[in-house]
Amino acid sequence: MKDEPKDEEILSVMNEERRRGRRPRDAAAEKLRREQLNAAKELLHLENEKDFLGAIRALGFGDDPAALAAALKIWREFSSSRKP
Repeated sequence: MKDEPKDEEILSVMNEERRRGRRPRDAAAEKLRREQLNAAKELLHLENEKDFLGAIRALGFGDDPAALAAALKIWREFSSSRKP
């Protein structure tokens, strides 16, 4: 039942009301950030470096060489921590 759009809308309104009088919050930006975080978590579980780089580039994150190198470093550290 929680996956229904009506439930999401009700929860969104409840969260907005709870924050009334506080600093404004951008629900769309938070949702985008949450989706990007979930995508990044899935990418970390890819088995090899070639697949990881392909997925990063397909998502459009491979345009900046410094960001790509940082992402690759994180993936390598995570990947090496999974191996027995």
